[in-house]
Amino acid sequence: MGSDPDLDLVLLFDDRNSVLLSDHYELRGLPLGKTLAQPYEAQLAAVRQSMAGQVWLSPNRDKLIAIYPVLLKALPGELRPSRVGILFLVHDLTQAKKEAYNDSLRRSLLFAGMLTLFCIGLWFFFEFTLTRRVAHLVATSNSLAAGQLGDRAQLSGSDEIAQISAAFDRMAEKIQENTKELERSEERYDLAVSGTNVAYRDWE
Repeated sequence: MGSDPDLDLVLLFDDRNSVLLSDHYELRGLPLGKTLAQPYEAQLAAVRQSMAGQVWLSPNRDKLIAIYPVLLKALPGELRPSRVGILFLVHDLTQAKKEAYNDSLRRSLLFAGMLTLFCIGLWFFFEFTLTRRVAHLVATSNSLAAGQLGDRAQLSGSDEIAQISAAFDRMAEKIQENTKELERSEERYDLAVSGTNVAYRDWE
């Protein structure tokens, strides 16, 4: 019992809740109330009653606590064992959590390295094949933002940049048309307001 180094505590209680076997020799023969299993006395009784084990995490999630029913050796004259003992285990998860963390860290670093290499390759691709065209598109966009509505990118080709350029030019054309329409609407509004003011003064 207790050959697993991550097992903090192994207790086998007899049918009277005394320690029958343990990985800690000094605990043998002690009653339940004098062991670390004392806070789980109700769970031990429930497991013995239902003959179904229970497993759960400790509040700080660094221990795995397990309680299992165990049929004890048959008494003289018994055909089948009638006594039910309880196996109480406390498993330390610290090492398992550390290993899981290290594995996750290795995977994350590997992924980050692959992503970095991909980004570097992508950067070289854009730097040597698309930088000038993108820079021209950006410059045209800045001109449009500055109010120069007649500027167009007019990039040639059939790749994505050319398609973006065509879409940008259509958008710029639409903005220019909408701006002109807005200016005409403002002129009509100003004329209407001026005419209203003149009519009002003549009425007075």
